[in-house]
Amino acid sequence: QHYPPTLEIIEGLKSTGKRVVVLLREPNAGMLSYKKLNNGNYKESLADLEKFNKEYRKLEGVENVLIITYEDLVENTSTVITRVLNHLRLPVPQDINTVKLSKMRTASCVWVEVEGAKDYPT
Repeated sequence: QHYPPTLEIIEGLKSTGKRVVVLLREPNAGMLSYKKLNNGNYKESLADLEKFNKEYRKLEGVENVLIITYEDLVENTSTVITRVLNHLRLPVPQDINTVKLSKMRTASCVWVEVEGAKDYPT
C-alpha cells in the first residue's frame, strides 16, 4: 500500500496481529528526479521523503513488523517485495502482481501482510 504514515496507520500496523513487512525506498537521484517532476523542488522533496521514512521507522522494534530499506534499483516494487520475501523464506502474497505497476513504481513505501509466517528469520 502507498499511504502517508499517519498515526492511525502506524497504530493499525502495530495492532493487526499479522506479520507485516514494510519496504522503505531510500532517497536517491532517480527518486528525486521523479519528485522534481511533481513539485519542482529537489530539497523539499528530499526532506519530505526523509520525513516519510522517519515516521515509518517508528515501527522498528514492533514485534510483528519488519522494516527493510532498499535502493530503487529494480523496475517495479513488486519485484522488490518478491525478492525480499523469498530471501526471508516468507510466503509471497498471491495477488502481488495484481497491483498496477505504475503505482508500484512511484510508491515511497510499500507494506504487505504476510500470511502463515510465525516468526521472521533472524
